[in-house]
Amino acid sequence: METTIQIGLVGGAPLVQATFLERPNRFLVLVQLADGAIVQAHLADRGRLLTKLVPGAQLVLGHKPAEGRKTAYQVAGVYQANELVSLDTGLPNRLVEAALRAQALAPFAEYRHVEREVKLGASRFDFGLAPAPPTKAKRHGGDCPW
Repeated sequence: METTIQIGLVGGAPLVQATFLERPNRFLVLVQLADGAIVQAHLADRGRLLTKLVPGAQLVLGHKPAEGRKTAYQVAGVYQANELVSLDTGLPNRLVEAALRAQALAPFAEYRHVEREVKLGASRFDFGLAPAPPTKAKRHGGDCPW
């Protein structure tokens, strides 16, 4: 059985096109929207992206205005050679979580309980998997290590 998983860029926010102007710091870009307005957008990808973020590059932004946010936009991706390259650093974990919950990954289908950001000792794991939700007693030993 084939399962289709759909995950929206930047959490499903409405998407808009923009033109890259500059990157004042590793988390912020200046862009020009289609209406000519120049705005700041948050860039979660801290990588240098020297071959992707060049003046004039076409970006896709998620419009995410919210109280407490410093910017109303989040960079979702950049077009390079007519291909959209994701710059949404949370997308891989959202996709894997959705696939795990849909039991679309055969090696992990038996694990019906999926938990994000699981701590085990001094370590943190993106996901904790268990056949069933752990009880409080099981959290401290037994079948569920977290």
